[in-house]
Amino acid sequence: MKLKKFDSINIVPFIDIILILLVAILVTATFINNRHLSVELPSATSATNIKQNLKNITITIVKNGDIFIDKKPISKDALLNTLALLNKANPIVINCDKNSKFKNFLYLLDTLKRNNFTNIAIVTKDE
Repeated sequence: MKLKKFDSINIVPFIDIILILLVAILVTATFINNRHLSVELPSATSATNIKQNLKNITITIVKNGDIFIDKKPISKDALLNTLALLNKANPIVINCDKNSKFKNFLYLLDTLKRNNFTNIAIVTKDE
């Protein structure tokens, strides 16, 4: 049996695999990139800057009333238990969407007060 001489290599299957991998990476990167919380902050004229600190605990209330602690969703029932476990000396930073219901904001403040948190900051945007 005589062996055939290879003058060229067929790279079409290699290109197909690379394109499929590229599409998979782009789709995955799109889902990972959209994990931020969309909050439309209210504006205030007397706002001061907050020093960003690793010890800050960020609590976010989005437009529909869902609550997040450091970008992790939490139910209102679990909020009380979670706050009881946190260090009272750490500053609490509240991001509340200006279109969310005021009762959600009051519920959060009441829960923080019941857990004896005193270092609380409310994030606003400058006008």
